[in-house]
Amino acid sequence: MKTSTRITEGLAEIEVPDSYAKKGPGTRSAGFYNAEQVLNRDITIAILSALKPKRYLDGFGGTGIRAIRVKKELGLDATVCDINPVSENIIRNNARINGTDICIIRDTFHSVVSGNLFDFIDVDPYGSTVPYLDAAIFSVKNRGYVATTATDLSVLTGSVGVKTRRRYNAFIGNNSHRHEMGLRLLVADVVKRAAALDRAAIPVVSFWHGHYYRAVFRIENGGSRADKALHSIGLLNRRRMFVSHYDDMDEGPVWTGKLQTSSVIREAINNRPAYVLSRNMAFLSSLLNEDLSILFFEITDMARFLGSSIPPMDSIITELENRSGQKAARTHFSNTGIKFGGTWDMVEEAFRLLTRS
Repeated sequence: MKTSTRITEGLAEIEVPDSYAKKGPGTRSAGFYNAEQVLNRDITIAILSALKPKRYLDGFGGTGIRAIRVKKELGLDATVCDINPVSENIIRNNARINGTDICIIRDTFHSVVSGNLFDFIDVDPYGSTVPYLDAAIFSVKNRGYVATTATDLSVLTGSVGVKTRRRYNAFIGNNSHRHEMGLRLLVADVVKRAAALDRAAIPVVSFWHGHYYRAVFRIENGGSRADKALHSIGLLNRRRMFVSHYDDMDEGPVWTGKLQTSSVIREAINNRPAYVLSRNMAFLSSLLNEDLSILFFEITDMARFLGSSIPPMDSIITELENRSGQKAARTHFSNTGIKFGGTWDMVEEAFRLLTRS
């Protein structure tokens, strides 16, 4: 009886258990493969093409797809670890299928990172990254990189507030800005963990997609660098930032600095890895707009406050740019959100003009 399916992703062709062939699984077991995270892996490949680390670690192997793609598509030194012996066999079989000489280790994540020196450590477990981040941050080389994928969005967005407080010592309002706030909470958590180890964590790329957040950080030694990073963690209050219609409520502490390192993203886009899906490169390019402002202007909220329908989003953006001379753009956090460095009054003025015409 057939128990596995061949899947092509990027340049790699791998065998995955039939239960994982069509979509991401609900529970983790040997040979874990999540088809819904192709964008995650594509963007990782693109960022790695710009960073060019010497030694890459996939800390939670599953099928080995990350390490295999890193080796086959970029030619980087790639290691993968997984404590499950069945997963190890699946990874070795997939490495043979692809003719890749990746290093495969059957051991715990903590043992592997403490006994080896890596320039890029990928932390993509099933569930929370909290148990693994300290070890990754502590062990990665100076000026190396730690990447993390978090799937505990119900906690990060504040929908389970008691867990948000317990796990991240923060309050998030679970409102129309919850996904940007959730991502900023994740970034703040990594920055604080690094600072406790006298290391600075600097976001390289950060985004939300479906059921997960993804962030890559540059890790640098030095207490002064760590202190500087901590200065970008604070509380956000939508009433003070935007308009009095919002509740007077402090949320956070969250990261208030830039979510992206634009120079790295631009280099990744210019390199254009051949086997990264073009739509995923377009998504990566769109992330350059996320640092136009801290939080986005939610046009659905504006329409509700004004008792009006929503004019075409592109028309609002065009009107804003024409009137202000500043760039405005869509955000991936909301289909009706706009990133813009101006004020609420400026956006409302453009909104009212378009609804009158």
